[in-house]
Amino acid sequence: MAPERARGKHSGVAQVLWSLGPIVVLLMFLALEPLGILGARIVFAHLAVVGLVLTFLRSRLSESALWEAANASRASDAHSSGLAEVSVRGQWRELFTPRYVKAMIFLIAMYGLWNLSVWYTCGSRIESTSAPCTSRRL
Repeated sequence: MAPERARGKHSGVAQVLWSLGPIVVLLMFLALEPLGILGARIVFAHLAVVGLVLTFLRSRLSESALWEAANASRASDAHSSGLAEVSVRGQWRELFTPRYVKAMIFLIAMYGLWNLSVWYTCGSRIESTSAPCTSRRL
């Protein structure tokens, strides 16, 4: 488990690495473009291998002691109050509290802008012809 004072830093590094993934894939596609469809297959094979390796590694991780303690506490509270399961309605209501709204607005804006950029560069080309997006030059 990450030290308490470094958890934010670890989360930030994970986010940066997650954001670098699409850049690496784009660079791979650009480097392998001369191979045509074989280059695309190599990139997708690479993604499949990375996905399988990460799935295997994550399946071997154990939960932190902090999470285990919190989960045990939550389960005992629910059991002692007679609740077998936390209400799903309560979970949805909590999602729209001020604590989470700012983050949701940020994520909606971020993914919305990403999708707008894809539509701008590829959308009209894909709608008008069956040619792939990669053939359009800006």
